[in-house]
Amino acid sequence: MSENKIGESLWFGSKLNYSIKSVNEGLKLYTENLERVEKLQGDEPIFLDTSILLDYYQISITERKKLIEVISRLKDRIILTSCVQEEFLRNRVSMIKKFKHQLEETLQKKFDILKENIEEIESGNIKGMDEYLESKFISNDYKEIYNSINSTYEDYKKHITATVPEILEKI
Repeated sequence: MSENKIGESLWFGSKLNYSIKSVNEGLKLYTENLERVEKLQGDEPIFLDTSILLDYYQISITERKKLIEVISRLKDRIILTSCVQEEFLRNRVSMIKKFKHQLEETLQKKFDILKENIEEIESGNIKGMDEYLESKFISNDYKEIYNSINSTYEDYKKHITATVPEILEKI
C-alpha cells in the first residue's frame, strides 16, 4: 500500500512505502505518546480519512480557513493513502453538489421567512396592538394615553406602508 504526503501546495506529493514492521513501530509510538498525539503535538504522522477532506465542502468559510491553516501547519506530517485520494476524487463533485443544494434550500427558507416578516411589517400591524387598542379599559379610563398611543400607531403604519416598497425594491 502506498501513501502520499501533502506537499507545499496541499496537493498529493511523493509516494512512500511502509512495511508491516514500520507500521507496527508507528502504532507503538502512537500508543506511547497518545496524549501528545491527540493534541497534534510532536512529529508523529497524521493519517487523514476521506471524510475529513470531504467535510471541507460542508463547513463554513471561517472553518475552512481554520482547516487549511491546520493542514498547512501540519502538512509535513499528513499522510494520505492512495485509497483516500481515490475516494476523495471520486466523491468530491457529488459532495460539492450536495452542499450547493443544501445551501440553496437554506437560503430559500431564510428568504421566505424574511419575505413573510416584511409582508407582516408592510401591513403596519404590530402583533397584539389591535387587542390593546380595542381594550375598553384603556380607551375609557386612560383616554389621553390611548389617543397618544393610537395616533403614534397610525403614524407608524403610514410610515411603514410608505417605506416597505422602497426596501423591497432594494432586496
